[in-house]
Amino acid sequence: MKISRLTFCAVILASQAAAGSVAHADEVRDACAYVSRHVSAFEGALTREAPDTFEDQGKIYRGCVLTVVGDRRKMPDSFPPAERVYPKPGSAAAKAGWKADREADGPDGTSYRISRGNVFCLVSGSWDGGDASDPKVIPSPLFLIAARCARTR
Repeated sequence: MKISRLTFCAVILASQAAAGSVAHADEVRDACAYVSRHVSAFEGALTREAPDTFEDQGKIYRGCVLTVVGDRRKMPDSFPPAERVYPKPGSAAAKAGWKADREADGPDGTSYRISRGNVFCLVSGSWDGGDASDPKVIPSPLFLIAARCARTR
């Protein structure tokens, strides 16, 4: 009888641990879906989302990687799309609990880290900002947005 109780307890503990792993995976999947909805919602975007590993500050994380390639001529009023998930005060992202850190911006791109609870996403965007010293240079309309999401440790 003691063995069957021990077996029963082991099964319960194993199922709880597995459920915790699924919940953690769901948090990461939800974060990737959130970023994807906001940065790829325009005409002609090529979007790829896949489970993958990535490095951040010397640590390897398992999560998801989202890549979006697009043409800014198809979204002139809302460029760059990487800013859509940035949690500005009062924005939907901020109201949903997202916070930003490690930010960098420039004429050819943006990069930041957002987090909520135990999940973070590294978001970066790159595009041709042109050449301020030569107005004859026509910048490429193509851009690339990459987001990598995972659980913090």
